[in-house]
Amino acid sequence: MQLPFAQSRRTCTGDALADVILSDPRVAGRICIGDVLPAEASARIATAISGYAGTRAATAEIATGSIAAGIGALWFKHATPGIVTLGSVVANMLAQQAAIAAFPLGAGLGTWWYGMYPVAPSAELLAITTGAFAVVGALFAVFSGIVADPLQRLIGLHRRRLLRLIGALEDVLCGDGEGRFPMRDHYVARLIDLLDLSAALLRTARA
Repeated sequence: MQLPFAQSRRTCTGDALADVILSDPRVAGRICIGDVLPAEASARIATAISGYAGTRAATAEIATGSIAAGIGALWFKHATPGIVTLGSVVANMLAQQAAIAAFPLGAGLGTWWYGMYPVAPSAELLAITTGAFAVVGALFAVFSGIVADPLQRLIGLHRRRLLRLIGALEDVLCGDGEGRFPMRDHYVARLIDLLDLSAALLRTARA
């Protein structure tokens, strides 16, 4: 059938089926086989593909922020939209517990006293806890696809994103448009970062 195959001692790279398909002028004209793809079209294709690849990084950031918010809500009963806020909350709790344990009149009175007059964490403790959570968050972001990918597939997000990419590439190859690939995930990730920094600054101002 003149199709590509590879065996122990024989290899065939010819593809008669592809040759017949590409020999049709309607197909060749659509995908620019008759000439080199224009530089502008190549740039648009590269931009669309890089935008699609960038959504994975944004998804990892969103997943990390969601985990930080979940940990803060379930374990610490605080709003922690990101790693920075979570680190500051943990630093405050550690400083509070250390002050209560060191209170000269006992832990009971220490809890009452520092409940009225909370202790502010030192800059070193704040930097250590925030840095530790940043490292943990980075490690989680690397493997977040294990959790995020099945969830996106379940809700149909993967399919919709791939269809948008295919549509953008088709627009470029057919010359029907600019082939833009909308990157909404990045806006969500930056919004989470903005909420995280705002919450951290608010906690610092109150302290």
